[in-house]
Amino acid sequence: MRAVTKLSLKQRRRMFQDERNTDEIKRKRGRPFKQKVLESSNKKSKEVTPEQFKAAKRHRIQSRLCGDLGSLAEHLATFVEPGSRAKHGNKCAWCGEIAWTKCTMCDTALHFYPTTGKSKGKDCAIHFHDDMCFGLGYSDHRDVHRKEKSTWVEPTPHARSKNRTGIAALKENL
Repeated sequence: MRAVTKLSLKQRRRMFQDERNTDEIKRKRGRPFKQKVLESSNKKSKEVTPEQFKAAKRHRIQSRLCGDLGSLAEHLATFVEPGSRAKHGNKCAWCGEIAWTKCTMCDTALHFYPTTGKSKGKDCAIHFHDDMCFGLGYSDHRDVHRKEKSTWVEPTPHARSKNRTGIAALKENL
């Protein structure tokens, strides 16, 4: 039995109270976010902050953001491995539709130019690993921008160019 279920209602309320405030802390509904590092200081902004970009680019070899074509080639080579073929479909990290292949370096389901189905010819793997598309993908919508995944829409060419200029400015400042 879990320790928290052994407590009485009064004890549970006391356990989850903030020391500074006597009001109860109410956790939002659903599973808590994985990465606290990626929280943005400005919740209204749709742009990626320098802290978020640095956190995503932390490990140069296994980072999702490749930057140069050498790193991208290493990631794309993992799609050919036998383990990259999924036994059951998972949601693509870029578009949110069912994908049957994954990048084994990132352990992320992505479309890599499928030849059949409604996702035929999608290049989600390229966009997901591109520095200039960071913050636009389906998985970034929740992790970076703290929004529900159900509100995500595929980025328009204008949104991509706007994001590209923002990331280029971030790279200059780093």
